[in-house]
Amino acid sequence: MQQGAKRMPGTAVTKSVVANDPGGRRREQIFVDIIEKISVTFSSSGYILTSEIDGTIQMKSYLSGNPEIRLALNEDLDIGRGGGVSVYEYRSSPGSGVILDDCNFHESVRLDSSVPPDGEFPVMNYRMTQEFRPPFHVNTLIEEAGRLKAEVIIKIRAEFPSDIIANTITVQMPLPNYTCRASFELEHDAVGQKTDFKESSKMLECSLKKASFESLS
Repeated sequence: MQQGAKRMPGTAVTKSVVANDPGGRRREQIFVDIIEKISVTFSSSGYILTSEIDGTIQMKSYLSGNPEIRLALNEDLDIGRGGGVSVYEYRSSPGSGVILDDCNFHESVRLDSSVPPDGEFPVMNYRMTQEFRPPFHVNTLIEEAGRLKAEVIIKIRAEFPSDIIANTITVQMPLPNYTCRASFELEHDAVGQKTDFKESSKMLECSLKKASFESLS
């Protein structure tokens, strides 16, 4: 692994890096995906209380001959917060923008290069608790509408640029165990949204096929 001055665009993670042999008969492929699980806790007024990212750089290699490859990290990346938190304690430059609390690499990875095994494997796992802007902002309002009835308003605002589209979004809200039924009201211009009440698990569920900044704001 090494620091790289050049950055690949976001769409690069969904495409393979392909090379043909001189005869053009073989296609050598390697796929790289970045998978992140984001956990954010909002207060009742919408402020962020806690935020954390658990991420994995996943690689699927179909390269013959076990060639050596190099995977560059962003130049503004720091690994370890000092004081022995991380065994790597990698520093790209003072005052960098992204700090990983900790990380671990696959056994095939060295800090200068690596020889990937065949098939799929995690190149790197990492964790970050540095403040970041979540892709969605959630606001909720709960009001009593009677002795055994409550009204819940959930608003989701997309925080990503308007030229980005999020696909297959599911919003779930747990309800009290004594809940027996629920009804839904969507905005009049809502498109591609479905709602459901999972009685067995006492869960409200709303799904969206796709969403952009304009459709959720």
